[in-house]
Amino acid sequence: MSDLTRDRSVRTVGGQQLGRAIRTMRRERSLTLTQLSERSGLSAPFLSQVENNRANPSLASLALIAAALECATIDIIGAADAGRIVEITSAPPLFDDGDRSLNPRGGEVNVVESRRREGGETVPVRHRHDCVLYVARGDVDITVTPPSGPQVHRLDAGASVVCAAGVPYHWSAVSGEAIVLAIRVDDRVVARHE
Repeated sequence: MSDLTRDRSVRTVGGQQLGRAIRTMRRERSLTLTQLSERSGLSAPFLSQVENNRANPSLASLALIAAALECATIDIIGAADAGRIVEITSAPPLFDDGDRSLNPRGGEVNVVESRRREGGETVPVRHRHDCVLYVARGDVDITVTPPSGPQVHRLDAGASVVCAAGVPYHWSAVSGEAIVLAIRVDDRVVARHE
């Protein structure tokens, strides 16, 4: 497993605070970098770079660090992000296709709201990470296209589906107006399938 990733990393959640949070938690447990390295399976130089904000851990690396510190990943992120308690976005602007990002400044978790009227459908996309589609209003047909062929799932308000990383999907409104929230870790689209 690689210690580094070219993708956006968790460090963006806590900015310069992630490394400091890991160092503080390591010291609270009276662990040296070498001990943390042995427990996590990550190299001591890499961990030093992370603590000094010169390297960005992938989510997998952060999970290994959390396990070595005997805490949850969210505990590290929470400690790193303690300075930002709430972030409010009022009526973010619409994209050309009518969708809108509910956290327009980006971040590790991205939520996109899509609205479609009966018969309207989204363009097929696939993402680098799993994506949760939550139906906030209406009835929708969600088409997921794994290598075995397309699968159509009819969902009503309150239902959700997880689309695996790399698997194309799109959805259409069955009746009236439908709203779907796409919740994913990485805000970049791997590819649009026109």
